Amino acid sequence: MRRFDSLYKKEELNVERTRSANQVTAAPPLPPQKNSFNMLYFYRSLRMVLGIWIILLFTVITYPWVDYFIKKKINSPQQVLGTQSQNLEQKAGLVTVNKNNATFSVEKKDLKINAPIVEGIGDEDFKKGIGHHPDSVWPNQKGNVVIAGHSFSLDAENPYAEVFSRLRELEIGDQVTVSYLGKKYIYEIFARETVSAKDVSLFGKSENWQLTFYTCDPPKTDWRRLVFQAELIKIE
Repeated sequence: MRRFDSLYKKEELNVERTRSANQVTAAPPLPPQKNSFNMLYFYRSLRMVLGIWIILLFTVITYPWVDYFIKKKINSPQQVLGTQSQNLEQKAGLVTVNKNNATFSVEKKDLKINAPIVEGIGDEDFKKGIGHHPDSVWPNQKGNVVIAGHSFSLDAENPYAEVFSRLRELEIGDQVTVSYLGKKYIYEIFARETVSAKDVSLFGKSENWQLTFYTCDPPKTDWRRLVFQAELIKIE
C-alpha cells in the first residue's frame, strides 16, 4: 500500500513538472523590436512632412496680405476719396494718361469721390484711376457709358486701390457727375444690383443716355459685382 502511494505521488509530481514546463514554453513571444521602430520613424517623418506643407501653404496664402500691409505702412498713400485727388499722382509717382480730361465725382454728405477716368480696365489702367470700358461710349455719345473701379486691391502702392470702396453708400435717386471735354454730365441713379462676376449683361449697348458704374462686392473680395445704373438728367 505504501509502495502504491509513493508511485502515485511520483506520478503527480511528474505531471506538475510537465505543466510548468508547458507554461514556460507557451509564453507569448515578444514583438519584434525592429518593426516597432520602423513604424514610429514613419509616423514621425509623416508628421514632419505634413507640418512643412502646412507652413508652406500658410505662407503662400498670407504673403500677399503681409506684403500689402507692410507697403501700406511704409508708403501710407491716401486713397482717392474726396478732393485730395489732385496731388495723389505726384505723391505716388504716377502720370495719368487722361486724354479726354474725364473725371468721375460723387458728393453725398460725408461721401466724396473724385477720380480721373482712363481708357481701359486692366491692372495698369486701375493704377491711374477709374477704368472706362473701351467698347462703350463716352458721355457725349448716346448709349451706355461703362466704368469700373477698385473697392480694394492688394497693391498698397496704388492710390486708387479703394476708390470705389464706399460705393455701397449710394442709393437710388443719388446723383453722380462725369466731367468730360469741359462739360459736366449729371446722372441720377435708377437701379442698383449685385450680379455674378461673370454677368456682363448690364454692360452692353443702350438706346438711352446712360451711365453704368460698378465695383467688386463684398468689399475685399472679387466674388460678385455691385452695379449702379444712372440716367442723364442734365449737362452743364
